[in-house]
Formats: sequence, structure tokens, C-alpha cells
Amino acid sequence: MIQLLATDHSPMIQSWGVAAERFPNYLLRVPDRHDHDVVEMFFVLSGRGLHFIEGEEEEVASGDMGVVRLGQHHCIVTPGEPMDILNIYLDPVRFRRPGLSPVLLRLLDHLRTGGDGSFPKTTWESPGRPVIHDLIKSIGREVSERRPFFEEAIELYVRLLLLEIARESFSGDQPGVEGGGSPMFHPSVARALVFLEENSTKPLQLDEVARHTRTNKFHLCRLFRRETGTTVINHLQRLRIRQAMQRLMEEDTKVITIAQEVGFSDLANFNRVFRRLAGTTPTAYRRQAREELKNSAIIKPHGSRSN
Repeated sequence: MIQLLATDHSPMIQSWGVAAERFPNYLLRVPDRHDHDVVEMFFVLSGRGLHFIEGEEEEVASGDMGVVRLGQHHCIVTPGEPMDILNIYLDPVRFRRPGLSPVLLRLLDHLRTGGDGSFPKTTWESPGRPVIHDLIKSIGREVSERRPFFEEAIELYVRLLLLEIARESFSGDQPGVEGGGSPMFHPSVARALVFLEENSTKPLQLDEVARHTRTNKFHLCRLFRRETGTTVINHLQRLRIRQAMQRLMEEDTKVITIAQEVGFSDLANFNRVFRRLAGTTPTAYRRQAREELKNSAIIKPHGSRSN
């Protein structure tokens, strides 16, 4: 089994946190499982196949969608005719940016951890989902035609797609509001996620987070890890680093100032956490991200691409 890096598919994942790829003549006869360093959402545009994931097997056909979490090994086998498949790759850290609603951030966390294992098999091409249907078609068209600024168009379409999915997943749910339920998380975990999102730049102690969720810190830690796949501290660090990444791309502010303003009191710790989550140093990330943004603004002719 191998790992496929998202940057092998598109450098767009580094700056936008999202990329898409279409396989109009996908064919695989023998299972060859792989995993990704990002979340993969796949949409079957046409054809039939067998999806193998973590020892499980299910049939997928035109109109089906599925989600593969970080580190899950999977592949789709085609016993018959080739399939047409659209893949969307999401980096859970880089795709997060200021302005995303708590509900959408919760959906990103669920896509990353999968709750009990994976998104339930569902159908995007149905009479009850005309908006999702149109968005998938639009993303597929942008990927295939690669017109100028197609990267920005894909990012916008994916954000709209996630919003539509969030509307269905969290219908009638208001996280953090008294009396609001949570179909994805335990109420204490839902309250903690919202509290961390709204206060990520402040100096926070675990006791303070626990008081806000109306439970003790030991119980919260167990619940949080069970339902999100990570710890409260690691989640808080991710929130701070994604804000730092956004500011590094957009501002000339000194690294130490950004580190302090997103919640890190120690520059050495900020650099260490940033390298662990982003895979590079803050200075190198700023240089690379700005270079990619500069290149994406240059209109170039696009040739055909093999799958």
C-alpha cells in the first residue's frame, strides 16, 4: 500500500487547501489500496465499481458519493466498464480560514475524523439534491476545461458544496446554543468546539474550556478524543496555526508578532507546532504560498492531462 500526496495532484492544495481531479476513464481491475495525506471526497459521475476501504467492501454506482479520511486505505475496483469519477481533496488545516461558520468548521472536523468511521454512503444525484447536483457538475466542468482562474472557481464551488452538505447534516441544529442538539458530537464536545473556535487567540487553560462545557476536564478530554480523533490542545493548536497560515499569506507582519497574536506566547513552540502541522517553517511557508499565488494569477495555456 502506498501514500499519495495531495501536492502530487495539484499544488493548489498548498495555497487554497482544496483541489479537484477528474478520472473520465477510470479503470482498475485488481485492488491496489492507497491512502492520502488529505480528506478525499469522491463522486461517481457514471459507471459502477466496488469500493474497498479498511477491510470493508461496498458497491458504488452513478450518483454515489463517499468520504475517505486521512490515513484510510482504499481503492475502487472496476469489474466492468470504465467509470467517470470526480475526486475532491481537502486539507483540514489549510482549507480553514477566518470567516468560516462554526457549523462548516464542524463539518470539516467530521469529514476529517468520520465520527464512527466514514460518511454513510449517500447519493448526490437525486431529485431532492438539485443544488448539490449542479455544484458537482460545475466542479467537474472546471477540472476538465481548466479555463483561466479555474482554481479559484473550484474553491468557491467546493465551499458552496460543503455548505449544502452542512445544511442537510445539521438541519435545525444550533451548536453552542442552549437546547441545541448535535447529531455529530456529544453536546459537551460541540460546546467545546465552538468555544475554542471563538476564543482560539486567547490564553486558554483546559479547566476554563471544561467549565464552559459544564463537565470536568478529564471527562471532556476522553469525550473530545473519542469523537474528534484528537486532543483539545492539538485542536486548539490547529485553529491557531490555520489563522497564522492565512496571515502569513496575506500580510508582511513579522512572524513573532503573528505567533503572539494567534495565541502562542513562545516563538520556539510556535515554530515547532507550525512545522509539525504544516510540514515546513513559517518563513518557508510564506515564501512558497506567495509564489504559488503569484503564479496562479498568471494566465497560461493548459494542455491535456492524463489520469
